[in-house]
Amino acid sequence: MYFRRFIAGLTAVWLIAVMPALSGGKAYAADVCGQISSNTIWDITGSPYIIKCGIIIQQGVTLTIEPGVQVKFDGEYSIQVDGILNAQGTAGNMISFTSNKAIPSSQDWGNIHFTNTGDGILEYCKIEYGGRGDKSSVYIDSSAPVINRCTITNCEGGIYAYYANNLQITNNTITNNSSFYKGGIFSDYGSLTISGNTISGNSTSSSGGGIRSYYGIVSISGNTITSNSASGNGGGIFADHSDVTITNNIITSNSASGNGGAISSSSGALIISGNRINGNLTSGTGGAISSSSGTLTISGNNISGNSASDDGGGIRLYYSGVIISGNNIYSNSSYSGAGISSVYGSVTISGNAISNNSSSDDGGGIRCWSGTVTISGNTISNNSTVDIGGAIFTTASGAIIDNILQNNQAGICGGIYLGAGLPVINNNCLMNIGRYELYNNTANVIDATGNYWNTTDQIEITDKIYDWNNNIDKGLVAFAPWRGACGMGTLIPVAGFMADNTDVIPGDTVTFTDLSCGDVALWRWNFGDGQVSRQQNPTHSYNGAGEYTVSLTVGGPGSTTDTITLTDYIKVYDPVSLDITLNQAVFTTGDTITADYALTNDSPNTVQVELKLWQILPSKRKDPLQQPHTRKILAPHETITEQFYNYTFTGSEPAGDYKIGGMAEDPILGADYQGDRALFSFAP
Repeated sequence: MYFRRFIAGLTAVWLIAVMPALSGGKAYAADVCGQISSNTIWDITGSPYIIKCGIIIQQGVTLTIEPGVQVKFDGEYSIQVDGILNAQGTAGNMISFTSNKAIPSSQDWGNIHFTNTGDGILEYCKIEYGGRGDKSSVYIDSSAPVINRCTITNCEGGIYAYYANNLQITNNTITNNSSFYKGGIFSDYGSLTISGNTISGNSTSSSGGGIRSYYGIVSISGNTITSNSASGNGGGIFADHSDVTITNNIITSNSASGNGGAISSSSGALIISGNRINGNLTSGTGGAISSSSGTLTISGNNISGNSASDDGGGIRLYYSGVIISGNNIYSNSSYSGAGISSVYGSVTISGNAISNNSSSDDGGGIRCWSGTVTISGNTISNNSTVDIGGAIFTTASGAIIDNILQNNQAGICGGIYLGAGLPVINNNCLMNIGRYELYNNTANVIDATGNYWNTTDQIEITDKIYDWNNNIDKGLVAFAPWRGACGMGTLIPVAGFMADNTDVIPGDTVTFTDLSCGDVALWRWNFGDGQVSRQQNPTHSYNGAGEYTVSLTVGGPGSTTDTITLTDYIKVYDPVSLDITLNQAVFTTGDTITADYALTNDSPNTVQVELKLWQILPSKRKDPLQQPHTRKILAPHETITEQFYNYTFTGSEPAGDYKIGGMAEDPILGADYQGDRALFSFAP
């Protein structure tokens, strides 16, 4: 290293070739420049040290700076640490790295640069007005010095860590730093811990006003991250293809023009837990948290008072796999999805309190657009939207179960609005403000059983649901059984049944199947013919033709009952019948015999009847009649009467007993019916 002194009456001279200024020990110099090639101490007696050119601490060499020392940079110079820099001040006697200008400003000097061979500690240091270029005021290249209890302020970027290995940034105040790419802290690859710091008022024209990680592994815990801003994403924190743990921080009043007022992530894996995330805002999506792809666990946070001009006042997720559990998400606002918004993701939302959020379009509490979502065990209350879905707006599949939805309101549907998808909606308490509790705007049949609708009256429940009953182009909402109270109380029994066949003939067996739902403990059947049963799924046979009304009464806990009665449900029909009549019973030569039939259809259907007629001679030979009638079409309950045989005996016929008979086949019921046989005798 070389130095120069200002001597009264003489011209200042560089002593580069003839006198090494520092060859070891203590330096007593105002102006410093060049390389440090042996262990050196800068103490208070030589302060301030004016940096007149770039300083290089050579590999294997230590520069020690004692408490209270001022290091002033008189130009765009840097300290490059290839060896060790130990700059340890005290709480009351900090070391200062600053500008030598009368009116200092950001970028007055370069940076403190720890190279891949460098190491050391910066503790109780105040670093200000540096960071010229794109490397910030503290530039760490593939090394890991300790940075503790320092103040880094008014620089062109606070700390830039490139391929850092287990870097510790702890208990610092990093404030009012700004650059195009770097605000407070920028980690480029590598791993680091950021803990106990106050990171405030930093800004970037890119993303990550307070902290930015790019392809790294970062732990961010116990910090206060406030009033930072980004023209891109992540006013407080931006994690880009990184695995980041964000725990127990206070993250407030940050802003982004892109997405994520407090936190924004793209790919990677994030754990966000135990933080207070309040009062952040964005002109894009995700007032508190915004994620594009990647996986997230968001748990145990207080997320309140955040706002987004677009989607997701509290949390906004896009193509992400996310678990959101145990958070208090309240008083956030946005155009849509004020509490939580998920687009095309796979999301589990469980055990949260989601309240007092408000949106201008849809989804006051939760908005899910496509994807798969499970919403369970949450209390969703006092959220509002001008349009639809005060509590939940969803076009996703999945499940909405075991939630309390209370006092949410919307212009159309204060509870749950279904725009697409096929979610299961079970065991929720629905007690909201608006025309409908559940609005099914899909063509799907929705399972909405086991819910409490703030009433136990079936007609009132029906009135709270928009479905096929309102518009035949929409799917039906199956809401029975429903609960009699909020919580996991008794399911009100609702009777229902079906029979395997309702059009039968006497003697046929009918099987009845119980379709009742709810908490059912007993069954009482009345088959309409004086017979009853207490079986759940009985069988029964009817002996006579007629129409029978069947009823089922089911009972549940607490003497709750329900009865369903189906009038004229079982219809028992006589078979298709054939009656043959003759004009007389005894004939002789010259007599004429005539035969008529009456064919009757007692079934409720139009039937095609195959009619077979024949004559049996005394010789027992069976001959078809001269005028056979083989096919008839009969309307329901129609009778056809017709003469089918006319014959005059000549005397040549054999004497004896004759028979004329017929058979009718019913193709609808699939049975043959013996019609009739008429007997007569002939004697010449």
